[in-house]
Amino acid sequence: MLRAVIFDYNGTLLDDLSVAYGSVVEIFRVYNIRPPTLDQYRQEITADFMKFYYRHGFSDQPGNPLYANAADLNVIRKAYYKQHGHLADFRPDAEGVFQELVSRNIRLAIVSAEISSVLLERLEFTGLAKYFNGNMKGSVWGDKAPALFETAQRLGVVCEDTAYVDDSLDGTGAAKRLGMTAIGMGSGYCSPERLLLVTPYVINALTELLRFTEIEPLGAS
Repeated sequence: MLRAVIFDYNGTLLDDLSVAYGSVVEIFRVYNIRPPTLDQYRQEITADFMKFYYRHGFSDQPGNPLYANAADLNVIRKAYYKQHGHLADFRPDAEGVFQELVSRNIRLAIVSAEISSVLLERLEFTGLAKYFNGNMKGSVWGDKAPALFETAQRLGVVCEDTAYVDDSLDGTGAAKRLGMTAIGMGSGYCSPERLLLVTPYVINALTELLRFTEIEPLGAS
């Protein structure tokens, strides 16, 4: 049966798609390249995000006027988020869902690519950190599988009794490989159609997650 739920942060708990895409538009503006549409972004973005930029006009060749690497683009993204990040907020149903899951004796955690200090500061500021009992892991770049496995162990549960909610192909794919139930957040960075290629479980609001806790056994996707 389901004993734990691990959440992604950006695009899953934090509804920041508009800010994330705004930072993409700003990056393209700085380099004087026409930006892709929001739909293109949601259909193409992955954890290896530089492939997206190279596909849309940036160069990976030093010396080229349009050359950029991840560090270059993250400087622009960080500045944009500093100015506009206040426009992003937790999904309105987040705390109610946390309360309900905890009342069902389900343990909660976060595994995210968000910078650890930013993640912890935001959770503490909003008062939501109390639902996770310190099980909040940020700065997880690349393959999330090792961090997900480690988090399940720390929670004292096996992967088969754990669900992971993420808005990316990379995150849901990592959870699926571990035998976790992968649940896609269809209103995040990736389109629902892309997420359905990885998992049959796609939600558009966190409250929809509650129905998964009523399935015994939940069963890995």
